[in-house]
Amino acid sequence: MPINAPPSYSVSFSPDGELVATYSEDGTARAWYAATGEPIGILRPSIDRVGGIAFKPRGHELLVATTAGKVLLWDMRTEGRDPAAVARIVKCLVPFAL
Repeated sequence: MPINAPPSYSVSFSPDGELVATYSEDGTARAWYAATGEPIGILRPSIDRVGGIAFKPRGHELLVATTAGKVLLWDMRTEGRDPAAVARIVKCLVPFAL
């Protein structure tokens, strides 16, 4: 993780250990290649803040929970594209609170 990254609340590794993601006090989710620290991208929800993260079992998809109760699915295979443009809202069948 780069030295200039904001302090993180949580860290999650992909199941294969190749990717690492964090969510930080600035309300963003960030992802890097674990071996090199090379950034993949930063997801900034438009209105609310990130409140939790977890990789799906396949390892290339990150679930990002927001403080407004939305869950976004960030597909890491979209390298080089703006995460906000490719993350999509996942329909939640069970309401939750962070």
